[in-house]
Amino acid sequence: MPKKILIIAGESSGDLYGAHLVYAVKRLLPDAEFLGIGGSHMKTAGVNILFPIDKLSIIGVAEILSKIRVIRSAFSSIQKKIDEEKIDLAILVNYPGFNLKLSGMLKKKKIPIVFYSSPQVWAWGAWRVNIIKKFIDKMIVFFKFEEEFYRERGVKAEFIGHPLVDIVKPKDEKSDINRTPSSKIVAIVPGSRRSEIKNMFDTMLKAAKIISRQDKDTRFIVTKHPELPFDLYLRYMDKYRLPITLVDGKMHDCLASSDLAIVVSGSITLEATILGTPMIITNKISFFNSFLYLLLVRLKNVGLVNIVAKRRVMPELLQYSATPKRIAREAISILTDHEKCKKMKVDLASVNKLLGTHGASGRAADIVCGLLK
Repeated sequence: MPKKILIIAGESSGDLYGAHLVYAVKRLLPDAEFLGIGGSHMKTAGVNILFPIDKLSIIGVAEILSKIRVIRSAFSSIQKKIDEEKIDLAILVNYPGFNLKLSGMLKKKKIPIVFYSSPQVWAWGAWRVNIIKKFIDKMIVFFKFEEEFYRERGVKAEFIGHPLVDIVKPKDEKSDINRTPSSKIVAIVPGSRRSEIKNMFDTMLKAAKIISRQDKDTRFIVTKHPELPFDLYLRYMDKYRLPITLVDGKMHDCLASSDLAIVVSGSITLEATILGTPMIITNKISFFNSFLYLLLVRLKNVGLVNIVAKRRVMPELLQYSATPKRIAREAISILTDHEKCKKMKVDLASVNKLLGTHGASGRAADIVCGLLK
């Protein structure tokens, strides 16, 4: 009888990692059936999507409050499906607020649980380790320091490396932009959520305007997220006369062909790391979320590349520091200082080695199939 696997991802990065894990499990168990919450990547991988991911993506407590009814509806849908189906195993992909609550219900039904991609309990909310220890059968983690963190606290955790090492593959390393031998290319990556674009895109474009005034030969690429509409980007871009190209979907090609990337903090910092592209990490969140972050989080750095490195190897301009002038000044400094740029690339290569070797999704699939047996 085919194994039935529940898989829950609430964010775009989780959707991507979950899809690659589904592909890897199906290579070992071709008749396995997957159902749950996810986006376009998991749907393409063959997951029966019970609730779409785009309604659940949140940043900070304020967005949780605004989407509480939607979250409850999604939880009820999954709960109903669990009652109707015989689930052999559950894979929870990060999204801790939802998934840790769900883990208690799954445990009562004696369904084995794999947590895939750890919540940042090492940064804040360490009390959640007690929930993980009580309900989760196996933590599959992407960073070596996470494995050490959990094992010291009695949690069964296994480091597999980061799936992005396999996923990040430029196709031709050419962007849709005209480039002269002397020109510099700057990629602008405003995020994967509407709220991130609303908060940061205009600031990034103003910074690009300043850079362009300093060096008229600099060209800009804006990477469009495949699941967001063109007009969301164009309404900002049309305000500025810039040598700029909006590229749909070719994220890795754009990063690989750029001299510098200006990015909103998130997993994109690791994608740029794998490609060896120097970056400026920036972001703004609401005052309320910023206050909670300062109150709860005990980290000096926000960018994942800097967290993995355990030091600041890429510049971070956040909140009140995330101004067009400061972003532009930092960008010009990197673009014009050959030695500085070279040092950043050396640091990126050292962080890249900490992300593990190829085959992370396959190693995770081995663990999943082991629990199924």
